[in-house]
Amino acid sequence: MRRVPITKPFGTGLAVKAARFPLCHPASMAVRASAAASFQGCYQPLAQQIKIVGMGSCGVDYLASVASFPRPDEKLRTEKLETQGGGNCANALTAAARLGLSPSLVTKIGSDGLGDGIISELLRDGIDTTHVLRAEGHPSPFTYIIVDRQGGTRTCIHTPGAPLEPYEMDEQRLTAVLEGAMLVYFDGRLTEAAVLLARAARARGIPVLVEAERLRPSLEALLSEADFVVTSAHFPQDWTGEVGLADAILATAERLPAARWVITTLGSRGAVLLERPPTRNREGGDPRVSQEEPRAATLDEVMVGELGPQLEEAVKKRKAEREERPVCVSASGVGIGAGAVVATEDFDAVVDTTGAGDSFIGSVLYGLCTGLPLPSTLRLAAVVAACKCTALGARPGLPTRSQLVPELLHPESTSIPVMA
Repeated sequence: MRRVPITKPFGTGLAVKAARFPLCHPASMAVRASAAASFQGCYQPLAQQIKIVGMGSCGVDYLASVASFPRPDEKLRTEKLETQGGGNCANALTAAARLGLSPSLVTKIGSDGLGDGIISELLRDGIDTTHVLRAEGHPSPFTYIIVDRQGGTRTCIHTPGAPLEPYEMDEQRLTAVLEGAMLVYFDGRLTEAAVLLARAARARGIPVLVEAERLRPSLEALLSEADFVVTSAHFPQDWTGEVGLADAILATAERLPAARWVITTLGSRGAVLLERPPTRNREGGDPRVSQEEPRAATLDEVMVGELGPQLEEAVKKRKAEREERPVCVSASGVGIGAGAVVATEDFDAVVDTTGAGDSFIGSVLYGLCTGLPLPSTLRLAAVVAACKCTALGARPGLPTRSQLVPELLHPESTSIPVMA
């Protein structure tokens, strides 16, 4: 067992500020450093079925683990080679399924042997594939992934399959897909068809979460339909044109007035959350944002550097421009939290980061559907993502709910062990 200490709750403050917390604290959390074996076939749904829908990428990953990234014209041997199911949406739904939700996937794959394997793996994890379309005469999507053990990077070379066309999402299919759904998730791909499904969900009062990993055609139209948004670290700057990350994160939230919150993931540095309290009326006029000063953003100075002061300065700069401001909550490291900060040691059990963001989103889906508070949701998401990184590929390291202590799924305390 490797110990990951936890600090005391950080409380609230009048400004966004960086804070250093000690890595040793009596209340500690234990994370299993060994990689969990593949949990296919261990699907354990909640007592009350909670259906979610995911639309986006699904395919096959060919993962080659190498000692170091190859130079041009260099020949080298793999240390390990694995073939697994992949795709952002399918990975996130797998994480959600292992936590107990009942996901349904909407996508298109080929009518080939790879597609058959994709379907079988999804079914073993409890994912409904009724609305997975099969394209005759087209291959299933696949990705070559080079996992660099020395540099800790992963490089993806993707070959897409046949696109899911908007005309294939007719009213009959939309109705069937959304029946009984509590939440709909989009990974930012298949955007033209995704916009149709998002609007249909909105019309039925079903919340929408959109992932913004990078700029894509029609993604802005999809984001405008979102109640919840999760972005990559570089997306805010790419989308808004702001030079500084802090300014870009705030500008992203301001460009999405209908979104209740926006999370920007920062890899090993943690995440930043900008939240609007539920006082605004989405359908009527401008959104109402909290009048209180942003709560203290607990950012580990070592890992996050100048982001805390930059956020503080960005908020101050906007004070003169608008009276209504987002609430900012953030934390760093393996145990991301808000209201309770988990400080981390150097974690040497990382094998592969492929799919870490997908597992984070899958955990957020669980938190939204089960009513977890945002601090608890972020902590759960960080723990699940950390566990995922202890195994090669996007899915083998994902924990099932039976491996997580009940307090993490229904937290009442911050001083809890992570793994059962």
